[in-house]
Amino acid sequence: MENRVTRFLYDNSPPFFRNFSASIFGLVKKHTRYTGDFGYWLEFFSNNRLASHEELLAIQNKKLREQLRIASTEVPFYQSLFSKLSIDISEINSINDLHKLPILEKEQIRKAGWDLVNKRWPKNDIKSYYTSGSTGTPLMIPRPKYIEQMEYAFLQARHFGKELANQPYSSFTGVEVIPAKNSKPPFWVDNWANNQRVYSVFHISDKNLPYYYESLNKRYSKYILGHPSAIFHIANFLLKNNLKLDNPPDYIFCSSEELQPQYREAIEQAFGSEIRNRWGQSEFIGSITTRDCGHLHYDMDYSILEFETVETKDDGSIIAEIISTNVLDTVWPLIRYRTGDLVEYHPDDKCHKGYPGKVIRAIHGRTGSFFTLPNGTRISNISVIAKKCRDIKLMQVVQNEEGSIIVNVVPEQGYSRESEKVILESFRSKVGTDLRINIKLVNDIQKTKSGKYLYIVNNL
Repeated sequence: MENRVTRFLYDNSPPFFRNFSASIFGLVKKHTRYTGDFGYWLEFFSNNRLASHEELLAIQNKKLREQLRIASTEVPFYQSLFSKLSIDISEINSINDLHKLPILEKEQIRKAGWDLVNKRWPKNDIKSYYTSGSTGTPLMIPRPKYIEQMEYAFLQARHFGKELANQPYSSFTGVEVIPAKNSKPPFWVDNWANNQRVYSVFHISDKNLPYYYESLNKRYSKYILGHPSAIFHIANFLLKNNLKLDNPPDYIFCSSEELQPQYREAIEQAFGSEIRNRWGQSEFIGSITTRDCGHLHYDMDYSILEFETVETKDDGSIIAEIISTNVLDTVWPLIRYRTGDLVEYHPDDKCHKGYPGKVIRAIHGRTGSFFTLPNGTRISNISVIAKKCRDIKLMQVVQNEEGSIIVNVVPEQGYSRESEKVILESFRSKVGTDLRINIKLVNDIQKTKSGKYLYIVNNL
């Protein structure tokens, strides 16, 4: 478990010790993810890979009825809600009846806390995580072991594929693997237990990009996964300098941000790899993945997704917000949860291979903007910073001039000078001391025209 002492020791240790620590952590996570119910879920998702729309619909309806029964009898939040609204769950027999239930907002989840957790589930099997998501809003996620095993079984069965298990790979995510103060390589650590090299996205800059290229070229990766904005910076460097990897990866898996067209074009051109995209959330409440037909498909056996129209474009395509019901998680049921993420689809689009699940043209939920440090380093994700901050509703970084940022904070009741100190310390630990940081308390953060909060706004 990380605390200030272990973090200090890690940050001030030589690279070998960091690799050793990352490998021990990786070994523990590997045991958690790939034991227990992993085999059951692997079979479940593998068997459903070629299931028909009707078969998947039957699974959804059955799981929905089970989830509602559990929620109404074992989850205090829903017991109170259904009683207050006089909801009779016997009247909800299929996904066509979901409109009879209210939409669940993130603020309700935050306030409910443990009242949203199945009271019959042993608490010692539940681990609490904190995530900020794309809005910068901290959210507690109670997660039992079997749900983590479910997620990784799905990834192996339907996203990465069994053939990539134990293959060497590289990742570019928001994991804090290198101290912000470090100005010399390595800007990565090796997780020997999982054959993984974890790169710091916080140290990507024009000055450091040659080191990233050298590392990627020396160590072969069967695939790369991570934030598309970070991988784009690597790709752009390769293209500008007419460089190629001697042994490029076969696949690049993008997640956590919008895979913008310019990102895809540069990544494909620089690496020559097959790109697979996926939408999911830390709450494990839904999945949209790229299938071998080349389309993004809604994975009907993972959850129930509703698409609430936000805008209809001139060509008939629809921008819609995702409303999700996580029918497989009976410990933390989120029924008709407003995810805040947007997708684009056209009602007439059909998959040429006949795969079920709505064909999604684009995921617009997460836009990978960035702010720049005085040394040129680009920071494209504040989730690892925001999740450590308490007593805030929303957080957003705005950069109007070089060398400084404004951190807009919508305070929660209980916000204090200590809260502000934690925010400042969290930023300093990731971006160093050269950047001027101005924390500004605001009543709300303005949404974009498409109804989204941007967690980073760069006006340079």
